Amino acid sequence: MSDTMISLLAQSSLSPFLSWLLTVGVVILVVGGGILALFSLFFRKVGPEEAIVRSGVGGLKAKTGEGIFVIPFLHRAEVMDLSLKRIDIKLRGESGLICQDNVRANIEVSFYVRVNNKIQDILQVAEAVGCQRASDQAAVVALFDPLFSEALTTVALRFDFLQLYRERDKFKAAMLDVIGRDLNGYALVDCAIDYLEKTPGNSSAGPQGDAESGAQLAQNPPLDPQLQLLIEHWPTLSKDVQQQIMLLVG
Repeated sequence: MSDTMISLLAQSSLSPFLSWLLTVGVVILVVGGGILALFSLFFRKVGPEEAIVRSGVGGLKAKTGEGIFVIPFLHRAEVMDLSLKRIDIKLRGESGLICQDNVRANIEVSFYVRVNNKIQDILQVAEAVGCQRASDQAAVVALFDPLFSEALTTVALRFDFLQLYRERDKFKAAMLDVIGRDLNGYALVDCAIDYLEKTPGNSSAGPQGDAESGAQLAQNPPLDPQLQLLIEHWPTLSKDVQQQIMLLVG
């Protein structure tokens, strides 16, 4: 048999096999591409400052810093913001703090809170607050404003104004102790006293506050002899003068 005949026979026997291989290759590519497309379509991933909460088949689940499959008609997914949020509490005038010596004070405090980056805490917040509200700055402020305002009012009653003014670290520590660090899935990271002064034109909550302020100054007299002389005549001074003296020695 000639070489030409052998070559033709070999080609004819290989053609079906090559066709089969080509068909299998095309099928693999199509199926693989479909799987990758479905994976990219149904797999949702978030960064470390976010959490994705999935409900539906399989129950409530959450992931942060990684991904989870969300299949249409079987699951519903929402994203929760885990970043630090600042809540400013301002108590002024008639709403200002009343100290232990009955002196009224204006105060501004910044609180820093965030959802704990733990799955159980994320799920707790998702059930109690909801992902959308937990991610909304105004909603978070409305959630914690009453708690923080009440804590400030409660702790201020433990301090005289001068002590409150001079020992802010103790006041801050007492606030954090009263509020607590764990807030039902949220964490109180820190707080900062941005402003603290006596309420202008209303240095005390009544006559008793005037007398107690004078007594407090008498126990801690200023170095200026002229101020000391005024303090000795404290009951006869007007509230405006008393306020100016308290600010000078504060």
